[in-house]
Amino acid sequence: MRNSLNTIFIICSLLIFTLPLTAQISEGYQIATWKDFKEAAVTYTWDDNSANHLTVAQPLFDKYDFNTTFFVTTNFSPDWEGFQAAADMGHEVASHSMNHYDYTQMTEADRRHELEGSKSAINSKISGGQCLTFAYPYCNVGADNETDDYYLSARTCQGYIEKSTPDNMMQVSSIVCGSQGPVKTSIDFNNKVEEATPTKGWLVFLLHGIDNEQAFSPVDSGEFDAHLNYMDQNRDRLWVSTYSETVRYISERDHSNLTEIVFDDKEIVFQLTHQMDPNIFNLPITIKRKLPMAWEDVKVEQSNQLVNHQIIVDADTSYIVFDAIPNYGNVVISNQTVPNSNQDVSVIQNLKMFPNPVSSLLNIKFYLESSAEVKIEIKNVLGQKLLGQKLGVLGSGKQSSSIALNSIQENMVLVEVHIGEMVYYEKIILKKE
Repeated sequence: MRNSLNTIFIICSLLIFTLPLTAQISEGYQIATWKDFKEAAVTYTWDDNSANHLTVAQPLFDKYDFNTTFFVTTNFSPDWEGFQAAADMGHEVASHSMNHYDYTQMTEADRRHELEGSKSAINSKISGGQCLTFAYPYCNVGADNETDDYYLSARTCQGYIEKSTPDNMMQVSSIVCGSQGPVKTSIDFNNKVEEATPTKGWLVFLLHGIDNEQAFSPVDSGEFDAHLNYMDQNRDRLWVSTYSETVRYISERDHSNLTEIVFDDKEIVFQLTHQMDPNIFNLPITIKRKLPMAWEDVKVEQSNQLVNHQIIVDADTSYIVFDAIPNYGNVVISNQTVPNSNQDVSVIQNLKMFPNPVSSLLNIKFYLESSAEVKIEIKNVLGQKLLGQKLGVLGSGKQSSSIALNSIQENMVLVEVHIGEMVYYEKIILKKE
């Protein structure tokens, strides 16, 4: 059975990254290059699981509510408990092989043993996650046609900023940072980020040590903190995401078909679909559509669930911007006014639900612009309520909550966060132990 599942995964992986970019988008729509139409994507990756990754680097990312990717060498005695805690916070734990051997000096059989063994070790140690990406030891590829039998993408270090869609997902470029690389100070980091924005590129940083530890090319935590503060100040235009999240967004963006099926004076209906594995490629992607001239206010729903949206005006033309999940039912834009309440309706920002997939405890983090009554509801795919949690009236600022899902038998649920009259949702995959 296990060999059959591996074969299925290999076939799916090959299909995903050999498909031509044939996505069909109905006229009047645009799928964002990066989430929320941000100017560039920035990913931070850490190799070799040195001691300060979890004790120094991760707290800096948590401080600014960003997520990072730890490429773990599984036979280098990882702190699995610490990496589990990191994964529970939304950070990615991915593979940097079992033993950090030079792949160009190995046989195919040995390379495959390393590729599969490290993936299996991480999946067995990190509950609620999937090991989907890989970083080549010493940036030496070996044979990328072997790597894509096991992973969605692999990182190397050619030293340039990637295009929004890399030419080869099995050889994604990164920039070496720290004392042995060209990026050392906060200004170096900031300047490199700004180099990515004119082309809407994907910038991947490769980091090893931080502060005074026995690791290759350490970066100073003070300089790195200053850089993350810069990113925090510019988060409205720069998308910070993990390596696998970026890969999945690119794949969905490039391979999703958007087909409008209804357009009249009352509503617009479209379908957003792709042919990839829905258990992996289930991220919301950002969409923009020009609104009919007479439509001053609208509501957006997907599978009968209210979707948060923005209306923006550019040169006297109105557009609606929102997120939609591929393969999750029709999206309906209605020429109706969302019912108002007598109380102020707070706008939620930076909503995160993790881990996804989840085996038991789901963490929810968000930011409220002003106080509002908040509740969480868990529903099945038919819209039936399974669980509920009332948080009461919460004040403005950062908020967090957790809800146990281990009693639910479904493989997939919809998690709704109710903020006043508004509902924000995300599809969550349940991983059975």
